Amino acid sequence: SVCSLAWNPNGQTVAGSLTGVAGAAPNGMNAPNDVFLESPTTLLVAAGGNQVIQRWTTGNLNSGANIAGQNGGAGGANNQFRTPASVVVDANGNLLVADSANNRIQSWAPGAVVGTTIAGVGNIV
Repeated sequence: SVCSLAWNPNGQTVAGSLTGVAGAAPNGMNAPNDVFLESPTTLLVAAGGNQVIQRWTTGNLNSGANIAGQNGGAGGANNQFRTPASVVVDANGNLLVADSANNRIQSWAPGAVVGTTIAGVGNIV
């Protein structure tokens, strides 16, 4: 038997809008910069245009939820981002966010409403 691996040329939208229109609501997405596969069915998205980190259940286009940051509220406070560029989850479940325009890395504990700057100097923009 012959096994062939090939990329499927027909993409499937698993988070965000089917029409490609940016959204401001929690289940909308604006300028996604990075994704992190939290589980086989859950994506975390660094949505730079919304200034938030979102959690999406793959394949459910109404499942987006803001879990860190203030939607549309760019800033340098510990509950805000200015262009979040990347997100990962550490072994303790903390979100680690590269907050690029604030020149910092923030750690957000599970369920936290503010982050802690763990690297960088913070808001110097």
